[in-house]
Amino acid sequence: MAALTPAEWTSVVAVARHAGLLARLGELARRDGVFDRIPESPAHHLEAARAIAEKHRRDIRWEVVHVARSLAPLPGPAVLLKGASYVASGVSAHLGRLFGDIDIIVPRAQLDEAEHLLMLGGWFCDKQSAYDIRYYRQWTHQLPPMRHPVRESVIDLHHALRPPIAPGKVDTSDLFREARPTELGLYIPSPMDMIIHSATHLFCAMDFRNGLRDLSDIDLLLREFGTSDGWWRDLVDRSRRFGLVSPLAMAMLHARRMLGTPVPPAVLAGALEAAGRGEHRLLDRLISAALPPASVATSMAEAVARGLLFARGYLLDMPPPVLAAHLTHKLVSLVPRQRGSERPEPV
Repeated sequence: MAALTPAEWTSVVAVARHAGLLARLGELARRDGVFDRIPESPAHHLEAARAIAEKHRRDIRWEVVHVARSLAPLPGPAVLLKGASYVASGVSAHLGRLFGDIDIIVPRAQLDEAEHLLMLGGWFCDKQSAYDIRYYRQWTHQLPPMRHPVRESVIDLHHALRPPIAPGKVDTSDLFREARPTELGLYIPSPMDMIIHSATHLFCAMDFRNGLRDLSDIDLLLREFGTSDGWWRDLVDRSRRFGLVSPLAMAMLHARRMLGTPVPPAVLAGALEAAGRGEHRLLDRLISAALPPASVATSMAEAVARGLLFARGYLLDMPPPVLAAHLTHKLVSLVPRQRGSERPEPV
């Protein structure tokens, strides 16, 4: 970093800010002992971003404690996912992390009780449209987002790692068995499950706006836990048992390519082979174009890549008949209604 010119620093700060990685860049510079060699102006930007990220971290810990109190009567584990699990576990992926919501997964059999307990704690459904509520409850793997009216925190309450109508069933019972409690009162997944879920969330997604940030999370997790050949092989084997080897393979490929993650070549080759090399070649090009921050990547090819990945995300989540009905509803909803013709949607 110390060798960058002022012009190069201007570009680095702009890209990192758009990617939500400015605070992380500063944290990693401190961890590696090079922060004091960064010029004053970019260092000021990194410090300011660090202060914001630290507030996010404190707010998330505070909210997780409130959520844990609300869900305490639940008989099974309520497991944090993604950013909140990084903070609760203290893994390196929490460094400089920014947060928009808290992701939690509970066993499907306890979903109604968990929702009821959160409502008693003050969170309520953030979606008003009857169709949107039906969309979440019938076709996705989570409830509509729940918002607290005072603290403005948002909870995404999941009951599965993939939508129930998506091809291939993902058995999450192993995730709950391997989860462990934290001092904040909720559970966190095992490191392998943390990585597999993060890879699935990113590489089965429709929206890649936070793609580089999420890939950076995965990079840090792989560097932290991938300390032996046996661990890497076990990670791939576990993703195959979940039926999620494809997103893991894509995560390892792009983390190695973009961020230099030290994925063993033989492990990567085996994961890509298990995922299907034909799919890999197509996705490889699309994802490589879509991962840079949106405000930096503006070419037609990049816009097309994001559009195709958006369509792919829908196709991964929904069988064609359901997808056709959903898109039809969305198109019809765009048509302006005549005044006086509005009427409540049937539930």
